[in-house]
Amino acid sequence: MKKFILITMLAFFAIAVNAQGLFRPVTDQVFNTTMNSIKAIGDQSAWAWRFDATFAISQQLYNKDTKELEASFKGGVGPFIGYQHFVPKSSTDPMPVNNYGVGLGFLVGDKFTIALQGNLWQYLKGGITYTTGLPDNYFPVGFFVGTGITF
Repeated sequence: MKKFILITMLAFFAIAVNAQGLFRPVTDQVFNTTMNSIKAIGDQSAWAWRFDATFAISQQLYNKDTKELEASFKGGVGPFIGYQHFVPKSSTDPMPVNNYGVGLGFLVGDKFTIALQGNLWQYLKGGITYTTGLPDNYFPVGFFVGTGITF
């Protein structure tokens, strides 16, 4: 399992680095073409597939014994791929800014977690999780809140 996680993380990283500059939010080639076509039809937004790095700050899981949601502050970190919405920064600055989107990926912490996330303003993330290797008294589906960056 550890080899699978390591190989998957390296593959995500290699694809992300190969596809774009690491610290630019959107590649010039992809987004300039999209923005020019959008401006031609009068719309001011665009959707694009982007890579995310997500850090879960808190995860809530249901405890069957106590019948309560329990928060765990042992976060996880992992790669995601998402469909993101972009708008220009302002009417005078056409630099695209990610204002919301959705993504699918995994978080690695003390447990392996698959997550479906939503994000607002590129940095705020939250979603539904499925965690493997939990004790029998916990339901594996839960929620998480966190932060991260959309490349």
